[in-house]
Amino acid sequence: YVYVDNNKEHVKLTHDVCIPSSHNHVESIVEALYPSLLQKYNNLTYLKERDIQTPMNEMVHVSNDKIMKMVPGEGRTYYSLENVCKTSVNTNEDDILYPTEFLNNLQFPCIPNHDIHLKVVCPVILLRNLKQMEGLCN
Repeated sequence: YVYVDNNKEHVKLTHDVCIPSSHNHVESIVEALYPSLLQKYNNLTYLKERDIQTPMNEMVHVSNDKIMKMVPGEGRTYYSLENVCKTSVNTNEDDILYPTEFLNNLQFPCIPNHDIHLKVVCPVILLRNLKQMEGLCN
């Protein structure tokens, strides 16, 4: 709740929303939000009731990596296909200016990275359906 003291606004948090401080902040957050993850990782209701909100994409990736390592099973990595459109006349120059390695390292808000690591039973959100006639496709 919010209260005013000496013309200053303060926010008082209840204990149920506070996470104890630790040297590994990501681990503390994951353990607080996903207790018993090893027993409930395939329980859809359990997963739908939880999420981690972060202001920076880097923390999203760190949190996801931590959770993926905790979930049992073999993971698989999928890669995007990044290259320069070959419609221009100067395609050789474009290949030199924008090599695939450069394009694969670009990171933008709200757009997934070049590679994504998935495991069976881990939820995935499809942001854009690129080929609706073929079903869910991104």
